[in-house]
Amino acid sequence: MRTTYQYPANTPYILHDMRIHHMEQNHDTLKLYFTDGYRKHQAPFAQVAGNIIIEGVDCNDCNVYFLSQHGKYGYFQGQKMTILAFMQTYPTYTFEIIDELYGYQQISYFGYLSLPNKKHLIELCICIYHTGHIIYETEL
Repeated sequence: MRTTYQYPANTPYILHDMRIHHMEQNHDTLKLYFTDGYRKHQAPFAQVAGNIIIEGVDCNDCNVYFLSQHGKYGYFQGQKMTILAFMQTYPTYTFEIIDELYGYQQISYFGYLSLPNKKHLIELCICIYHTGHIIYETEL
């Protein structure tokens, strides 16, 4: 017997190559501010200005993983911190999303962190645990 399953993550927007420049917590919501918005997931894949609100977030269960510089292979020493510690430690940054994964009550964004006065990009993963909706705020 075979049972096949594919998670239906039919998101309305694509975040690939989009940049987060700020995150903000308000009670159990997390708001992600994008530099240039994101693209529609349907042709003609127009880019729209907007931000994302994620509801039902427990920031103590959300983590940021610092990986290697420039995504190099091989051994490296990384760092793990809560998303709240990340927001407090790094008030100024841009995070370019390369890949986004959606699972049951879990979002993972993989990409590159750019910090002021730092020459090298840092490969980064942001993992967000949530129990609510993902709300795409757009200007249109």
